[in-house]
Amino acid sequence: MMQDKPLEIILSNKEPLQVQLNTGTPANTAWNTIQATLTNLAIYATFIGLFLMPSCMNKMQSPHGRVARIPLNGTIQRGGSANADKIVRYLDTVKTDGSTAVWMVINSPGGYVYPSKEIADKILDVRAGKDGILGTADDIPVVMQIKDIGASGAYWIAATGERIFADEASLVGSIGVRMDYFEFSELLKKVGVKSVEIHKGKYKTMGSPYRELTDEERKLLEQHMDVAYKMFIGHVAKNRKMKYDEVEKLATGWIFYGSEAKERKLIDEIGGDKAVEDYLKKKVNTEKLYYVDYQEQPGFFDGLASKMGESIGRGLTETINEDIKDKVIKEELK
Repeated sequence: MMQDKPLEIILSNKEPLQVQLNTGTPANTAWNTIQATLTNLAIYATFIGLFLMPSCMNKMQSPHGRVARIPLNGTIQRGGSANADKIVRYLDTVKTDGSTAVWMVINSPGGYVYPSKEIADKILDVRAGKDGILGTADDIPVVMQIKDIGASGAYWIAATGERIFADEASLVGSIGVRMDYFEFSELLKKVGVKSVEIHKGKYKTMGSPYRELTDEERKLLEQHMDVAYKMFIGHVAKNRKMKYDEVEKLATGWIFYGSEAKERKLIDEIGGDKAVEDYLKKKVNTEKLYYVDYQEQPGFFDGLASKMGESIGRGLTETINEDIKDKVIKEELK
């Protein structure tokens, strides 16, 4: 059964060199033959490509000026484009791929608390380098660039960067936490439907959409959220080198334009791609940068259909045992 979706690492200056890593276990001889044939063709094509592109080979051999560029797009959670597990996996790879710096491109309104914190903690781990200590010569620069929006959980992550860039029109901040859910008790009364709940544990049904919260339950939830709220403020204060009270005044959930965020010390510089590139060149002491772009590669059948034609891809799919096909499809949907 296929494991994770393939990880695509594109090492590029102008023209990208794509290296696709696939893992999988054949379930029968027919599938094994198809997979082995395609793998051999891919390896053969890769060697030809490398032979014809010596400049790309030179980029791969020389780590100096090599920058890992990682996107953070969408809601931060388990799954989706801003999958915390995926981002953490990318960052783990950065620690061993020879990159001299990391450029994270953020376009996210935020997400869940723990996934956001998990990514932020991993960024601090990467910044600390091989010796695991921030503030030494072994540190790896991690620069954050906020595009359209870097709010809430996304700003939690951005705050861990060595430097934060944003456009003057970017939306930044929204320091705060929220909890919401639908409550249908009045609607159920109108249509004559009653919810029956059998449970053990006083607060087990707290937050049920079929009844209102009690005053005690609301107070408990507010206390629960207060813990995360203070954690957020403390995290920003520590990593942005600001006083706790200073950040607390900004932690209203309000979102600032980039220019306003800079005035409030939530970001460091107003600028786009060129500003980030210029900063990184000075930081790693090089005149030229080479990028390792991390992104999800389409699954096996998606890539096959796009390269060989939808009809060929469909034909190959139909020759595979139904049991194997089901497993592959399930993996592709993950």
